[in-house]
Amino acid sequence: MKIYLFCPETGVYQGEDYTDTAPMCPGREELPPYATGIAPPSYQPGVVSVFNVTRNTWEIRSVSALRAEGRTEQRRPPGSLSNGPVFG
Repeated sequence: MKIYLFCPETGVYQGEDYTDTAPMCPGREELPPYATGIAPPSYQPGVVSVFNVTRNTWEIRSVSALRAEGRTEQRRPPGSLSNGPVFG
């Protein structure tokens, strides 16, 4: 099953992946934390998809609004040894 990943701190869309079937429940997929089976909507430059866990929906938010809230994510430089995103 295709899943869609989001940042646990900001909800910002992080990409897609696939999940395996749960070994004890054939035919039922296991969702890892901070993932959903709901596809994010398409978006244009200057906005991002943000997953709202409470509502179980994706929302389109402007990048400038996220920066004002202090919820922007910065990419790690290539070759960084640390895993995961950097939050500013």
